[in-house]
Amino acid sequence: MAPVDDANDDTKGVAKPVPARLNTAACPVCGKPTTARYRPFCSKQCAHVDLSRWLGGGYVVPGHEPADPDVLAEALSARDGRGDVDRGED
Repeated sequence: MAPVDDANDDTKGVAKPVPARLNTAACPVCGKPTTARYRPFCSKQCAHVDLSRWLGGGYVVPGHEPADPDVLAEALSARDGRGDVDRGED
């Protein structure tokens, strides 16, 4: 293939067509090629398996342990200068 000489190109500065991307993605559940209808999955079954994993707690977003509510209330009241905060507990 001969090199392209951009100096004599009449289309310089004009957007050139981009070839369509090949479907190279794999289904995250089973690894088969994806289909447009169920993307990013290959089938309705794999989409349901993934949803079931989310709803069942199979996937977890990492995070920090929640602060102790008593310590948090004390820190907020100290920051706001209000002293002890009544949380309605007896």
